[in-house]
Amino acid sequence: MIHIFYIFILFPIVWEIIVTSSPRKVSNFTREFKDLTMVHANQKQKTLANCMLGYLIWNLFGLLTGQWVLFVILLLLSLLPKNTLFLTFLNGFISLAILIFLVINQYHLHIDLYTVLFK
Repeated sequence: MIHIFYIFILFPIVWEIIVTSSPRKVSNFTREFKDLTMVHANQKQKTLANCMLGYLIWNLFGLLTGQWVLFVILLLLSLLPKNTLFLTFLNGFISLAILIFLVINQYHLHIDLYTVLFK
């Protein structure tokens, strides 16, 4: 079951690669539908909103795993405002690094981050 959960990490990794490779395009696209409702959004915006909802749900389920510390960091990063290109890029880069570390830690390193960081 844990393998199925970590297969879904591919979608967030692809999203963060898109964010880091073209932060201007992502910023402009997300800024367009900040005040829109789902009724007034076009199909691309609806698809992105559904994918972001899936990303959020996947993050929330990640809080139930042994690597909950990294999922808390990802959720905190999502709360930071991304109103400049640099912040959008930086947030995407840090999120991408955390997502890759999640996979490496789960299958290879097996570091208990809670004891390393808080004890």
